Amino acid sequence: MSMVFDYQFISLLSLTFLILGLGGFVLRNNVKEKTNIFFFFLTLFLSVWTFSLLLLLSYSGGSIALLMFLGRLPFIAIVLAVWALIYFSFYFPDNKTSIKFVHHIAINAFASLIFLLSFTNVIIKSTFYNQYGELDKDYGILFPFFILFLVVFLVLSIANFGLKYIHSSGVQRLRIKYVFAGIILTIILASFTNLILPLLGIQSLYVFGPYSILAIFLSTSYAILQYRLFDLNVQIQKVFNYILPLIAVVIIALILGFFTHRYLNENAYFIGALIVVISSLLFKFLFTSISKTTFGHALFKSTYQYQQALIKLADEASTLLDLEVLAKRIVQVFVEYVGVDKIIIITNTTEVNKFSVLSAVPSLSGEKDDYNDVPLIFLDYLQTTNEPLLRDELRFKIRNSGDKKEVQVLKRFLKIMIGNNVALCLPLMLHETLIGIIFLGKKDKGRAYTMEDITILKDLSSELAIAMANSMLHQTKMKQAFLLKKEVDEQTRKIKELYEMKSNFLTVASHQLRTPTSIVRGMLSMLVEDDDVPEDRKNEIITGAFKASGNLERVIEDILTAAEIDSAKFDFEPKPVDIIPVVKKVVDDLLLKAEKKNLTLEFTEPRYKKALAMTDAIKIEQVFVNLVDNALNYTSEGGVTVRIAKKKEKGIDYYVFSCSDTGVGMTADDIKKIGEKFFRSKNVFSVHPNGTGLGIYIVERVLKCSNGKLVVESKGLGKGATFNVYLPAAGK
Repeated sequence: MSMVFDYQFISLLSLTFLILGLGGFVLRNNVKEKTNIFFFFLTLFLSVWTFSLLLLLSYSGGSIALLMFLGRLPFIAIVLAVWALIYFSFYFPDNKTSIKFVHHIAINAFASLIFLLSFTNVIIKSTFYNQYGELDKDYGILFPFFILFLVVFLVLSIANFGLKYIHSSGVQRLRIKYVFAGIILTIILASFTNLILPLLGIQSLYVFGPYSILAIFLSTSYAILQYRLFDLNVQIQKVFNYILPLIAVVIIALILGFFTHRYLNENAYFIGALIVVISSLLFKFLFTSISKTTFGHALFKSTYQYQQALIKLADEASTLLDLEVLAKRIVQVFVEYVGVDKIIIITNTTEVNKFSVLSAVPSLSGEKDDYNDVPLIFLDYLQTTNEPLLRDELRFKIRNSGDKKEVQVLKRFLKIMIGNNVALCLPLMLHETLIGIIFLGKKDKGRAYTMEDITILKDLSSELAIAMANSMLHQTKMKQAFLLKKEVDEQTRKIKELYEMKSNFLTVASHQLRTPTSIVRGMLSMLVEDDDVPEDRKNEIITGAFKASGNLERVIEDILTAAEIDSAKFDFEPKPVDIIPVVKKVVDDLLLKAEKKNLTLEFTEPRYKKALAMTDAIKIEQVFVNLVDNALNYTSEGGVTVRIAKKKEKGIDYYVFSCSDTGVGMTADDIKKIGEKFFRSKNVFSVHPNGTGLGIYIVERVLKCSNGKLVVESKGLGKGATFNVYLPAAGK
């Protein structure tokens, strides 16, 4: 037997090893999966078919028996390839399809029968060269039975692929689509060139049939690279690292051998050994260089770049102590390098199993609640499995899970993931505690997440969990430090205020208590030391001492009331109080003081007989006394007018006590500060130097307890002032 080495031989031989190599890589990746096993068988028998046609094409010997065998070998290979195809169609893509025993019997019995018959003349009767020098065949009596076998098995295979395509979705659907398309195209082309045309008497095109296998090779390779079929994309990248330097070394070795043989008359063995040594060193150098800057990296550039970015992120995450900065960096890497169209990071707050969104791209609106309120049972599931959860694999988990509770959980979250376009959930676990979850959308150009991606993401999740825990701890410490500083500042401020209040109190006490005390003591000493004091003078001294003691009593009462208000023992119970008689009493008590200062003091009574307000009778009387007494103290000419009116503000009924005077008036700044403890306007000292600065402070605190308020009005200095007391009206 002699062989004709031409371009057809080289191309068919290359195609044989190409398709067989693909099947070998698939099987090597997982020798236990039925999908991988039958895909390998399919490529193996297609390679045998291609190689048998190669042998038939190249055969130029005279053995009729060998020619007969070579003529039948492609048909034998096709029987085996179709048998492998129907099993592949059952198990692809998830290995989960169960085939009934009776179907196994039918498939294998029919295929075995045709396989055995293919060795006899009932299928192919003879193979010969026709008058045109072309290989031709005589078909046996059962060749239609062979055609029936092909039609039945191919139709069943196509039906299996079609049904799986219809009932699949997501990446799985895309995988089936490309593999299905490649197989269909191969079947159509091969049937046309190697079955239909030969039956019509056209034998010249049968040699092109094997090239139809390229459809399976290209579509399967595309599905591997783009959609993680068989999880082989990384292995293919590694193959490039070996094949490219090998091809380069072979070419260089051939060139060296050609030139040394042609131009140098050296010993062939020595030259061959030298070329081997040079080639070995060159291969090592090229392999190292290509592994780093690899052509594979050019083909898988985006994959390589983002995987390197994820590894770098894992290294730098521990240095980012600010939680928000860490979250932004995570989002940046996944968006810019991985190319995800969505990323949501949720973290566990101080409340047990209460998660909240830390960062999201794009920003969330209505679906934010889906992430803030992640079902507890799903959190438990992630915490138990501690595995990245792919949306495309959820359906298989649901289909194969025997736990109804787990199925319910997975179905619920599958719905959420589909609704929010989430492709992957990455749990962040630290010491068996789930501290966060990263939700990822689809990768750039719809690429699937590979097993290497999953491995990198698992390693990354461990680093990110530690980094996130450190960031949260740092943030907690910073927050505690901030709160501590804030509390210290607040306490310092309060201490300063207390110190100022103490100083003001001592100033007021030393002046307001000492003055009336000195007056009383001085007047009484006159009576003690001088026995000749006239009677009328004695009465005057006693009256002055009595008046001074009254002033002293009011000062002490203001100080004690202010102290009581500041303490926790301030007793205040709002009750319905008719304020009209209270105001009358206050006006009557202070009428004499007004007359002595030649001032008018008038109370304009309302038309209604009662004005029931919610307050404390004793405390509100003190309020009215303070306001009317102040008005008289700070008025030199004119008088004071008191009124009661009824007003409604924001749906609330108030009784308003108004005290208007024609006194010294107030500035806008004074009105803002008037409720502060010990505050007195600068312009009042000349009119009434003996004030405590506690009167309005007491008024405002009492009104606050009554759910009322004080409104002060003044047009300016020397233009008087009006103090309006708002008290909530009692319900009927």
